[in-house]
Amino acid sequence: MAILHTHASAGSLGGTLAGFFAVPKLNRLFYGFSGQYIGLFYGLTNGRTAAGIRQIAVQLLGILFVVIVNILSRSIICLFVQLFVPLRMSQEDMEIGDEAAHGEEAYVIWGHN
Repeated sequence: MAILHTHASAGSLGGTLAGFFAVPKLNRLFYGFSGQYIGLFYGLTNGRTAAGIRQIAVQLLGILFVVIVNILSRSIICLFVQLFVPLRMSQEDMEIGDEAAHGEEAYVIWGHN
């Protein structure tokens, strides 16, 4: 599945950058927190480095949690599907390629059979 480069990379980048750039005023405005959650860059400039590092750690733990849940759920789904349909093609079908799976070639070279 081609979701790694689309969703995992963008989501991880966004989650990590939120830990760097979390604005204390916006956190108070939207979430009602008293400024205990602060991005690392704001923590460095305001002398609250520990709070900024804590926020980065929270963001990275969140990313790790999502990765673990996805690995577990995808493994369970694949094990369930494997009960009914083989997940891997035979060696012969893999050598034949698209024609074995779909009944046609993806890129036909004209005049070549």
